[in-house]
Amino acid sequence: MSARVSRVTFRELINTSPEKYVIAFAILSGIYRTLNQAIKRGFSEQFSLPWLFVVVILGGAIAGVISLYITGIALHFMGMMLGGEGKPEHIRLVIAWSSIPDGLLLLLAIPVVLLTGSDAIISNPETREMILFAYSLIMLLPVIVVFFILRT
Repeated sequence: MSARVSRVTFRELINTSPEKYVIAFAILSGIYRTLNQAIKRGFSEQFSLPWLFVVVILGGAIAGVISLYITGIALHFMGMMLGGEGKPEHIRLVIAWSSIPDGLLLLLAIPVVLLTGSDAIISNPETREMILFAYSLIMLLPVIVVFFILRT
């Protein structure tokens, strides 16, 4: 996708509904990133699996929204210093809509966790290495699909 097409797409979003789905996308992105860190760091020693899901969902949702606003403010001020004219809500819109891949990856990560149960989040290095390898292969699926879509 060219920069011009992206610009036109975001301009259309800004003109029609600048806050549509922004918080929802931030929440999904936060949950995915928190789940991803829980898997990578083996958080099951600190929490039981049900509590871990509560922490991932609530903590991820809160972190996603806070991250959206902090990143939006930081980019707004950096943009102002460079002569940019973007409004904070428009910057948040672009950040949120660009996090759609995180939501798609969350949809792919959920089956991994459901199929492997607490094994996906355990601290046993050998088991975790195998699960991280499988998880990484699953996470590559969207890249492969996009490659073939763009190739045609």
